[in-house]
Amino acid sequence: MNNQKGYVFPLTLVMVLITFYVITASMEIYLSEKRYLKETEEYYLVNSMNAMAVKSLMNKIQSEDFMNKGTLFFNKGEVNFTIQKKGVDTYTIILDSSMENNRAIQSELLYSSKNNRIVKWIER
Repeated sequence: MNNQKGYVFPLTLVMVLITFYVITASMEIYLSEKRYLKETEEYYLVNSMNAMAVKSLMNKIQSEDFMNKGTLFFNKGEVNFTIQKKGVDTYTIILDSSMENNRAIQSELLYSSKNNRIVKWIER
């Protein structure tokens, strides 16, 4: 009994450290994917709000029943808009989209009422 080499404890310690490392790395990957999913969801919500606002404003410009400034409210946020007439049938639409969690996107559109289409779309 005096000649014990003790290989069980170091082996167990190494296995515990490897297991701890794998669990930590897996948790980091999971949390990273969860943050990415949240960012993607917010991105699509803001873009959906912008698309619905633009569609609504295009319809109002076509029917010539629009205000120069205003706010459109949605379930998860709001879109502030400003419409400026640039030419005979050309309008500049500026959108400020913001969500409940303070995520905001500003867009500027050039809309042609003659062709009923967006000529240019710039996001900032």
